[in-house]
Amino acid sequence: MADFAAFRRAFPDDESCLRALAAPLGEDERACPACGRRAAFQVDPAARSVRCAACGHLARLCAGAPFEPADRPLVPWLYALVRLAAPSSGAPTADLEAVLG
Repeated sequence: MADFAAFRRAFPDDESCLRALAAPLGEDERACPACGRRAAFQVDPAARSVRCAACGHLARLCAGAPFEPADRPLVPWLYALVRLAAPSSGAPTADLEAVLG
């Protein structure tokens, strides 16, 4: 994704970003670290987490990241991560600074 406008079309809000961050977890049931039962985990946008369907345990997807505080929108941060991770993106600092503020 070359520019922020194109990225915004693909990821228009925090929920779409959370779903992208949770995608590597897959749709399969997995053991919950809190209750130990195998259960599906659903994205909980209000908590910026995935929630165990069995016990309600929240696994925070943004814990320890610069965008962990809820007052920081995920869209610009995920854009920055995608740009920096892209092979030879050469993401200019000025470009990212304009997006991140």
